[in-house]
Amino acid sequence: MKRSGWILTLAAATAAVPLAAADLGPGTVVGQVTNTSDRLKGRKIFVDVGGQKWALHLRDTLRVTHAGVDVSIHDIDVGTYVKAQGERIGRLRLKCDTVDIIGDRLAFRKAGVYRKSMPQGYFVPRYLK
Repeated sequence: MKRSGWILTLAAATAAVPLAAADLGPGTVVGQVTNTSDRLKGRKIFVDVGGQKWALHLRDTLRVTHAGVDVSIHDIDVGTYVKAQGERIGRLRLKCDTVDIIGDRLAFRKAGVYRKSMPQGYFVPRYLK
């Protein structure tokens, strides 16, 4: 059995691409904040999404809203539920375009983003919406 050269070249080229450079696509994360942004961690917050810890990287031009009103990124507290939309840059990392503060657990259950089958939060690729 003879192998063609282009198959080996293609396999070698795809193996050399790091995961961070992969196009993982846009998506939405809904979950509970476990750590907030500060000077040491930079502009990122960590969110518990169904038992997984997601890192949300916050752009400088990020829009943070709460009940339709623009607020500061520093208004996000630990234990608050958020909905973040952006580009996936890793297995459990999202570079955010917008972050919507939902509120506490009761507000999360009453919000339109709550899913009974996933009460602790979820990730949805944007193309599945």
